[in-house]
Amino acid sequence: MDGTKTTKYKDGQIWLNGISLLNVQKWEEPNRSFREAHKRNETFTYAEDVFEIGPDTIVVQFLLPTSSTLNPITGVQGDHPAVLIQGGKVTLLQGLNRPFYDSQNSEKGKWLWTFSATRVSARSFNDVGQIYWVDKDGTTRNFNTILNATYLRVLYAREDRLLVQAYDLFRQNSEGKQSGYLWLHSNGTYGKVTELTPSRDPINSPTASGDNLLSAFVDSKLGVLVVQNNTITNLSTGQSRVWWDYELRALVKDDPIGGYPGQ
Repeated sequence: MDGTKTTKYKDGQIWLNGISLLNVQKWEEPNRSFREAHKRNETFTYAEDVFEIGPDTIVVQFLLPTSSTLNPITGVQGDHPAVLIQGGKVTLLQGLNRPFYDSQNSEKGKWLWTFSATRVSARSFNDVGQIYWVDKDGTTRNFNTILNATYLRVLYAREDRLLVQAYDLFRQNSEGKQSGYLWLHSNGTYGKVTELTPSRDPINSPTASGDNLLSAFVDSKLGVLVVQNNTITNLSTGQSRVWWDYELRALVKDDPIGGYPGQ
């Protein structure tokens, strides 16, 4: 919440170089409560992240406190609106409700996406993965809307395309929603690679999250791998293999990061 900002607050709005980016009047009261609770000597408390898209195009995302209480897990509770500024014109990125987690540059623009949970927990309950493409000419694409997908998780990012996993953690919301593994292209098109791995308990766990089958990765040949206990399945080729514990230990013995439980 601290640090030098590119933007500034004045008269109920956030400004950049004389341009109003966001009217924050609806956040004024919770902001006052936040400042009083945490003894902050500021007119308005907020944080910002700036993403450079092109010579005359940027995205600015804000963290605006909505409660004076700090969440013991996630810290400041707040909203995360983001705006696109292109040639002096300001556009709100519609549908965004979480902070951007990562990005990928391209000659044509930038991918921006939020963290996507693969299990329901107190820590990640609101982490519904959202993916945006922002072109240098100011064109934006919300791929959750394009795909009619609730959760989108990025598995691989390179230039103008992403390999993603589409799913829904809640059965009641999943009917008619896109699911599976897909290539997304910056021009708004997409292609299906394969379906999600079927759950052994489709009634209570339709997305296979209960079986941990959302634990997917991409190998060097861009094949989609799903790990379930000691079984690794390549969904792209249909091949599957069980790795014994001693084999896994041998594979990771020189890995300074991965490691193996109990080694």
